[in-house]
Amino acid sequence: PTAAALEVQILDPVRYAWRDLNLVRLHSAIVSMLLASCAVALCFFLILRERVWLLFIAYVLAQIGYVLTRTGELLAIINSTAFDRYVWQAATIFPLLAAALLVFFAVEFVNLKTFAQRSAKLLHYYGVAILTLSVLALIPALAKSDALAACANSLLLMGVSITLYASLSSARQGSRQAVFFLIAYLPQLLVTAFFVAQMRGILSGVWVQIVFLSSYAFSSIVLSLGMADQVLGYRKQRDAAVHESESDPLTGALNRRAANRALAGEIKGLDIARGSLAVCFFDLDFFKHVNDQFGHALGDEALRLLAAQARLELRSGDFLARMGGEEFIVVLPSAYLRDGLALAERIRGRIEKHGATIAGYPVNLTVSVGVIASNPKLNSADELIDAADQALYLAKSRGRNRVETIDIVTLTTHKKEKSR
Repeated sequence: PTAAALEVQILDPVRYAWRDLNLVRLHSAIVSMLLASCAVALCFFLILRERVWLLFIAYVLAQIGYVLTRTGELLAIINSTAFDRYVWQAATIFPLLAAALLVFFAVEFVNLKTFAQRSAKLLHYYGVAILTLSVLALIPALAKSDALAACANSLLLMGVSITLYASLSSARQGSRQAVFFLIAYLPQLLVTAFFVAQMRGILSGVWVQIVFLSSYAFSSIVLSLGMADQVLGYRKQRDAAVHESESDPLTGALNRRAANRALAGEIKGLDIARGSLAVCFFDLDFFKHVNDQFGHALGDEALRLLAAQARLELRSGDFLARMGGEEFIVVLPSAYLRDGLALAERIRGRIEKHGATIAGYPVNLTVSVGVIASNPKLNSADELIDAADQALYLAKSRGRNRVETIDIVTLTTHKKEKSR
């Protein structure tokens, strides 16, 4: 009901065209940023298939519709005189749709069902009510009524209050997404207050509309970043779960299943690179005696000692795996037999030195090692591990605390003896 005073300026055609072109550029930039956010969200939705991305896309599309309506560009796009009479309805419907979709998005994005359950329920009912009003606004007689406007404004104020309260509460409880949402949402609310002040005649100038529309682009970009951060969090959780499923919880080394898969991948790479790899098979000497005499807790320390000392000698591409009990393997890609023998000897020396005393007890821990290199006749992970195990057996039979390898002839002989 308050009449806002209009400012009138008389400009020469060149000056007017310059200002008008700048506004067109700004409007185009705002719409382009909103469309870019939609494109990014669509890509993530096609990969992740999560509803929150669809809600975000719908929310941004409603924003785009409102921006095009406010700037008058929607008329130019549709280019139909029959649509002109409905533009004022579109200016009501699009912001109502955006408000409803925003709260639905906030419930999913901020995870309000976990951090603020009551607010989540209220926002759900609020969103349904706003959607209902947007449908009613399609009816010209209802859209023109003061009752619809008063109801919509009252609901919007209530929704803003609940959304802010729920987001602040979630942020205090440690929700990163709530922080992103507030960063995107609060400036938009502030600029909306400027816009209302201009409509009431308190503020004047085209800058209010420029800042108002720009806040839409800002909020969509911040929310896009927040959703990307959420995806990164999901990826970290997934990587942690994968690491946990593939790792030995005591030593942090790969488990047997992961080791077989990694070794098989390295063997496949040999066909392309025509290189070599070495496998070292470690076994702690008299480990059962260590457990029986000093207890399983100290036995666990011995296993951790072997893993820690082995890692100090590994290169970036090498990997350590616990095959079970006191047995470990080290795989050295792009390495030959001499490289494996040298590394195994260094690790053996480290265990002999640092395993003399563990937790104050004279354990005198030692390790036996069998080393084998890849060979055309050893073309699978199981065959390489078995060959390294045969070399380990040779080290134990020759007195333990030593490193041994085995030639292919001896290995073939052992296999024949086993088959008998």
